[in-house]
Amino acid sequence: MTAGPGRSAKVLPPGDPAGTLRRPLLEQRLAGGADGRLTIVIGGAGFGKSTLAARIAATRRSAWYTLDATDRHLGALTAGIVAALRVPLPDLPADLAAPIEGSIEATDDAEILGRANAAAALVADAVESVIDAPLLLVLDDLHVLAGAPVAWRLVESLVRLAPPNLRILVTSRSEVPFGIERLRGQGQVTDLGGTTLAFSEHEVASLVGILLADELPAAAIRDHAARRIHAATGGWPAAVRLAIEAVRASSPGDVTSWPITASFADTISPSRRRPRERQFPASQPVG
Repeated sequence: MTAGPGRSAKVLPPGDPAGTLRRPLLEQRLAGGADGRLTIVIGGAGFGKSTLAARIAATRRSAWYTLDATDRHLGALTAGIVAALRVPLPDLPADLAAPIEGSIEATDDAEILGRANAAAALVADAVESVIDAPLLLVLDDLHVLAGAPVAWRLVESLVRLAPPNLRILVTSRSEVPFGIERLRGQGQVTDLGGTTLAFSEHEVASLVGILLADELPAAAIRDHAARRIHAATGGWPAAVRLAIEAVRASSPGDVTSWPITASFADTISPSRRRPRERQFPASQPVG
């Protein structure tokens, strides 16, 4: 199995965007959690999930795979995960996923579970035979598998069957589709989400100081801008960046011209807004 151009791009983590704020406390928490079986980062679009995950991946031996709509099929997802794992584990068989890619998609629940378990066991056994040190597998954008049970069942089974040295980190806009209470009770799950990913007022102030230093040379005005932006956006990182650009595009020295109101986040165009979370069906606990 060789990765085509599209798949080759999906096994590379995203670069750190210019002007991105370092978040040492979150990064430290994620780095510690990545030593456990499962790490989960959940938040809406624009909350910096992929950036945080990529920073953690850069600090250790890792494999990266960005999911998209093509991975809603068992064969494609299995092949993609194998392609990602072969970057740090080149001794994995190149055609490992071939039997899964060539199979007919399952339809009933029992067959879906059986096929997903078989694919996960195939990957887990192969990884166990070549892995010699801890490895972090990042699965970015898990939410795209909503409504594709055979695909997310594969991820569920892989979490359960992975050898001890293979740790998994997932990012998603919605809750993971499988129960993790048993693993959580064993101290094997770290998760971040909700307000944890939002910028604090101090972080907004730091970003304003970096990005608006020329436009707002007075520290008092920058502090005022940071307070208004944080109040208007709730710390939603994507909205914070757009608010900073809105201030820059106005007359920055005239605070009355800033288009930063309490409802600023609601005025963002529909294509940039946080999407509604898509829910997965309930599943059995992993453990």
